[in-house]
Amino acid sequence: MQLGGGQWPARSPAERGMQALALVAMVAGAMFVALLLVVSSQDAPAPGWDSLVRGWVLAHRSRGLTVVAASLSRTGLAVVGTVLVSGASLLLARGDVVRRAGVVAQWAAAMVIPSTARWAISTLVARERPTRTGRLADAHGYAFPSGHAMASAIAAGLLTWLAASRLERPAGRRVAGLLALAWAGAVGWSRVYLGVHWPSDVLGGWSLAITWLAFLHFLGFPRDHGSHGVHGVGSFRRRRG
Repeated sequence: MQLGGGQWPARSPAERGMQALALVAMVAGAMFVALLLVVSSQDAPAPGWDSLVRGWVLAHRSRGLTVVAASLSRTGLAVVGTVLVSGASLLLARGDVVRRAGVVAQWAAAMVIPSTARWAISTLVARERPTRTGRLADAHGYAFPSGHAMASAIAAGLLTWLAASRLERPAGRRVAGLLALAWAGAVGWSRVYLGVHWPSDVLGGWSLAITWLAFLHFLGFPRDHGSHGVHGVGSFRRRRG
């Protein structure tokens, strides 16, 4: 593009990637704020579309799907995601015991911090869950945003990051990302299917997770990588740049 006889400098792939990530983060953040405003201002338990989607999902239940949904839902617990991410980072960590412990603590904090923030948000919003009629599982606490949906989405992103650091081929990284995305999506579906969340709770959890993962990227997470950090993460970040 010409401007005053000159030309705009070409943007590097890393710069284009950061701009795309910033756009995704803004969209996800805006979606979360919009959902927060909607669920906070509603006198009814849920907006009309929330009830319609939930009703459709509940109307298409089956014995087999119920077993699958119950199993998937258990994998969405924040403690499960934290254990998975911590274990994966430990397997890939390098250096002495102290250095490895610091690396694992860093990845575990990437799960624990947003879970704590979600609890605070849900307490402030105080949105009630759907009525017990139609529930197929026990659930406690407030509904918005869904902790299972958020935790599984964050864990999926972090596990993809860790897996991609060891996968040289782009096809392998794409497969890892798609599998993680499918798992997080299935966990969110299971929470609506089991009758313990409104669809907007799940969307809120997903949008909060995306915002958090983008924030971590902008912070340069993980801070301790390379020769003494998580094996391969430093080189993975350079390959993307």
